[in-house]
Amino acid sequence: MTMMVIRTFRQSDLHDVMVLANRTLGEIYNPGIYTAIFQVVPEGFIVSYDNAKLTGLCVAVPEAQALRILMLSVDEEYRRSGIGRTLMKEIVSRFLARGFKSLTLEVRVGNDGGIGFYKELGFSITTMLPNFYSNGDSAYRMIKAIG
Repeated sequence: MTMMVIRTFRQSDLHDVMVLANRTLGEIYNPGIYTAIFQVVPEGFIVSYDNAKLTGLCVAVPEAQALRILMLSVDEEYRRSGIGRTLMKEIVSRFLARGFKSLTLEVRVGNDGGIGFYKELGFSITTMLPNFYSNGDSAYRMIKAIG
């Protein structure tokens, strides 16, 4: 029997978070970035577990009138099971009372699955950001009005 839990990140999650993010996001992040984000905005860093296995993560930070989704990652084995949607809903609910007008995020050009997922959630592409990622890949900035 599986037991899915969504909760705030803990330092003990760091290794699992790094492994999942590095495997699924196409970027290698310095471990200090996770700790720094958590120290500044703890409510903006959530994880999902199925029993003892990390299945997903979502990281968001406030920026002016928008909530910026920095990372959304779901283990390949758990995709299309509602985890990404649930993580997004949870992260938005944690910040809703702050009066943000929109959600923003960046997604790699060519990540058709991710782009389609975000469009299903109501996001629209606004601009292309050339050379956004460390390997030179470009990104689309996407936005969704929430307020």
